[in-house]
Amino acid sequence: MLNLTTPIGDLLLYISVILAVVALAGLICEQLNFLLKFSNYVKWLIRGFSTVLFLDFILLSYYFAVSDFSLNYVWAFSSKYYPLYYRLSGALAGQQGTLLFWAALIGIGSLWLNETKDSTSDFVKKTQIIVIFLALYFSFLTLLDSPFKTIHQLYLELPKDFIPEDGNGLNPLLLDPWMATHPLTTFLGYAGTTVPFAGALVYLYLTFRGKNEEVAHRIWIEKGIQWLRVSWLFSTLSMAFGGIWAYKTLGWGGFWAWDPVETAMLLPWLMLTGAIHTVVELRRNKERYNILAPVLVSFSFSFVVYATMVTRSGIFESVHSFISGNVGKFIIILAVGSFILPLVLGIIKYLKTEKIEKEENRILNRTNIFYAAILVILIITFISFFGITYPPIIKSLTTKKYAVTVQFFNLWIFPFFIIMLLLVGLGLHYHESIRRRAMLAFIGFSVFTLIAGIIKPNENFNIIDYTAIVSSSKPLLYRVIGSTSALSIIPPSIYIFFAAIERWRLRISEGSRKKYKIKELGIISIHLGVVLISLGIVFSSLFTSNFSATLSLNNKGQLISIEPAKVHEGFGRLGTWGVHSGEGWSPYSIMLLDYKEIVDYGSEEKIEYYSPPGISVSELYNEIAQGSYRDSYTIRGIVEEVIQLEHNTYIKLVGDNKTLWVAVNKANVPRGIELVVYDATLLLNFTSQTLNKTFDIIVLSPRFEEFQQNLKGSPYKTIQQIKIDVYKGYNRIGGGVAKVETYKNGIARRPLIDRSLLRDVFVIFDGVYGEGEIPITVKLKPLINEIWLGIIFFILGIIMTILSDTKYIKEK
Repeated sequence: MLNLTTPIGDLLLYISVILAVVALAGLICEQLNFLLKFSNYVKWLIRGFSTVLFLDFILLSYYFAVSDFSLNYVWAFSSKYYPLYYRLSGALAGQQGTLLFWAALIGIGSLWLNETKDSTSDFVKKTQIIVIFLALYFSFLTLLDSPFKTIHQLYLELPKDFIPEDGNGLNPLLLDPWMATHPLTTFLGYAGTTVPFAGALVYLYLTFRGKNEEVAHRIWIEKGIQWLRVSWLFSTLSMAFGGIWAYKTLGWGGFWAWDPVETAMLLPWLMLTGAIHTVVELRRNKERYNILAPVLVSFSFSFVVYATMVTRSGIFESVHSFISGNVGKFIIILAVGSFILPLVLGIIKYLKTEKIEKEENRILNRTNIFYAAILVILIITFISFFGITYPPIIKSLTTKKYAVTVQFFNLWIFPFFIIMLLLVGLGLHYHESIRRRAMLAFIGFSVFTLIAGIIKPNENFNIIDYTAIVSSSKPLLYRVIGSTSALSIIPPSIYIFFAAIERWRLRISEGSRKKYKIKELGIISIHLGVVLISLGIVFSSLFTSNFSATLSLNNKGQLISIEPAKVHEGFGRLGTWGVHSGEGWSPYSIMLLDYKEIVDYGSEEKIEYYSPPGISVSELYNEIAQGSYRDSYTIRGIVEEVIQLEHNTYIKLVGDNKTLWVAVNKANVPRGIELVVYDATLLLNFTSQTLNKTFDIIVLSPRFEEFQQNLKGSPYKTIQQIKIDVYKGYNRIGGGVAKVETYKNGIARRPLIDRSLLRDVFVIFDGVYGEGEIPITVKLKPLINEIWLGIIFFILGIIMTILSDTKYIKEK
C-alpha cells in the first residue's frame, strides 16, 4: 500500500504498473474498436512504463553500489568490504531482485516492439498485449515481496536512526567472478524468451483463424528468430558460467550433478535448441513445422518459468533453491498456464489445418531428419523433466521421500544422446545432391557406434557405475544400456567432424557471399563445439584419478606419496586411469612448499603471517620420541606458570596437554600469553640447584617474545593457504596455491587448479587440523579443458549466426 513512508523504489514500481495498466487498456480498447483516440497515447505510455521499470532496477543496483544497509535486501546480500562487481551482483542474489530485473527486461522487450517498424500492425499489437501482461505479472510478484523494504519496516523494534555497520553478505561460495555473472546471463536468457512466446501465441491464434497469415508468418519469424538466438546464447553462457563456478569453487571437482535446479535450467535450453531449428526451417517453407515451431517456442518460455518454479517454490530439494514470501504459487500458476495455452492452440490449429500430401515420399529427407532430431530432443527433455519432477510428486502424494540418482539420468539419457549426435552428423552432411552418400555414411557410422559400444578395455569404460544400478534383477534393457562403453561416443564425434568438412566443401564456393560463409562457419563451429563438449564430459568424468594424502607442517619440502582414493564423480563413474588401486600403489607424490595465513580486514591493509613461529610443545615431544634432535629450537606455547629467581626466570609452557619448562634470563612474563622462545637448547635430565629440582626435559633460551596477531576487531575474512607441487615420479606435473577462506557467515574452499591442454591437476584443501595436519585430495582430470574450449566454439558459432542473418541486418 502507498503511504508517506513508501520507499522511492516501490513508488517507481507503482508508477510503472499504473502506466502499464493504462497502456494495456489502450491496446485492448483498440482491439475492440473502442475509444480509438485513446490509443494514440499508447506508444508514450509504453515508453514511460518500460523506462520507469528499468530505472527502478538501476536504483536498486545503486543501493547495492553505495552499500545502503537501511534496505533489508541490500543488508541480506551485500557487504561494504566487497569489490564493486560483487556488490552489484548482490542485486540478483535473491528472489526480489531477480523478479524486478526480469520485469525490467520484459519492459525492454515491450519497448523494442513499440519502436519496431511493424509496431502499428495488428500482429505486433496483439503480441504487445501479452508482453505487457507478463511485465505486469512480474511487477506484481515483485510488489508481493519488494526488494525496497527497509529494515525498519520489517523490524519495528529497531531504533529509527539505526543503520547496520555492515551487511550479512553473500554465501562465501558465491564470491566468485563466474557466479557474479551467472544470474545476469541466466535472466537475460530467460527474459529473451518472452517476446517469441507472445508472438508464438498470436501466430497460432491468427493462423488457425485464417487471419493475416502472410503478415503473421513474416513478422513473427523475422522478430522471433533473433530473440531466440540471443536467448539461446545467454542460456548457454549461463550454464557454462555455472559449470565453471561449480568446478572451481564447490571443491568436488565436478561441473554437473543433475541437481534439480541445474537440470531445470537445461530444459528451456533444450527447447530453445529445438525451437530455433524448426523456426529456421519454417522461415524457408511456411508449410513446414508451422505448428511444431510456435509450440516449441512457447514451451521454451514455459520451461523458463518451470525452472524459476524449481528454484523458488520450495517444492524441490536443491542446494541452489531458495524461497521468499508467497511468490511460489504464482510462479506455478504461470508455468502451468504458459504450457497449457500454446498446447491447446496448437491442437486446435492442427485439427483445423487441411492435410497436404507430402511432396516427397522418400524416408531420408531434410524434413524427416529434423523431425527425428526434434523427437530425440523431446525425449531427453522428458527424461530430465521426469527425473526432477517425479520425487516431489511422490512426496506430496505419499509423504515418502524418493530420490532420483545421477545414475538414472546417465542410464536413460546417454543412448538418446548418442542417437542425437548421429542425427547431428546426418543433418550437417545431408544435401539433396549427395543423398545416397549421406545415407551410407550415416549407416556406416551407426554400425561403428554399435561396435564401439561393446568394446570395453576395462570396467572404467562403463558409461555409468554399473554395479550401483544394474543387477540381475533388473530388466535386460538396464543391463544392455548400463554396460555401454564410453568408446561409443567416438564414432559419432568423428562423424560430426567429417560432416562439417563435407558441408563446408559442398556449400561454400569462392563466389559465396561473405555473410553466408560466416553463417555456415557459425553452424559448423556450434556443432564442433558439441563434439568437444561431449568428449570432454564423458572422458573427464569417467577417467578422473583420485588420490588422498595427509601432509604436515613439519614436512615442508618432503615428497609425500599420495594413495588412490575411490570417490564417485558427479557424472556417475570413478576413473582410476594409471593407478594400480588394487595393489595400493601410486606413482604420484606431493610436496608442501609453504603454508601461511592471511587476515583481511576488508581494507587495503592485509595482515599476512605464518602460523605462530616454530613448533608446538607437543610437536617437540613427538620429535624426541622419534629420536630426532636439533641443535636449536623455536618453540611456542601458552604460559601457565612462572617462577622468578634472582638471575633467571623459569616458565612453564603448555600445548595440547603437554608441558615444557623454559629457562630464560630474568624477565616479567605474564601468565596466559602465547610465548615463542628462540635459539633454545634442549637439555635432558637437567637439575636446578637453586630449585632443587630435576627436569626430565628443559630448554634454555636467550631470546623470547609474546606472539601477537595485532588484530583490529573482527576480520572480514581469514585465509589458510598452502603452496604445493604434485609429482609423477620425479617429474613435476602441477602445482600452485590452494586456500580455505573463512568469513563471518561461512567457509569457501578455493582449490588449486593447474591447467594443461590434456589434463587438470586439481587439489582440494580443507584446512589445517590438530597438530599441523593437512588432509588433501588430488584429482587428475583428463580432457576437462576440451569442455571449455567446446563452449567457446559453441558461443562463437551462435554469435556468427546472429550477425550473419541477412534479414535481420536489412531490417536494422
